Amino acid sequence: MAATASCEKDTLPTNLAPNVVTGSTDGIYRTGVTSIEGRIDNPNGYTVEEYGIQYSQFQSFAEPEEIKATQMDTKGNFTVSVEGLEPGEGYYYRAYAFSGHNTIYGEARPFTTVTTSAPQFDDYTTVTNVGLTSFDVSTTLLDDGGDEGGIQMSAFL
Repeated sequence: MAATASCEKDTLPTNLAPNVVTGSTDGIYRTGVTSIEGRIDNPNGYTVEEYGIQYSQFQSFAEPEEIKATQMDTKGNFTVSVEGLEPGEGYYYRAYAFSGHNTIYGEARPFTTVTTSAPQFDDYTTVTNVGLTSFDVSTTLLDDGGDEGGIQMSAFL
């Protein structure tokens, strides 16, 4: 009598993790980024205990910094801001999600902070409403990165 062995068909394991997408940056300045976007596509409702953005000066993320996001919209989008960076330096960032067991990463992307000099005031600074104990100053603040913003100050003595 001949014996035959049977086994189940080999299949790939099901990925039990959400898809993590690294988004774009907005508002890169001398020492930070106003907004870095990420998204977690999680149609199967897998557990996500923590999510946010990692950044590093190394493409390998050998020494990453993490910024945890605190709010996500109903489509899985979130944003964080980064401060305390060095002017004119290159950085890499990626979105991440931690499931309680493992961490899933989005694609790594680069950005470079702006190199500028100290802000300069324009030639049209005005002083008005001069009184015995107060005055108003109005000027435009210029920066080499192309930003221009108005500033108004009031001083009371």
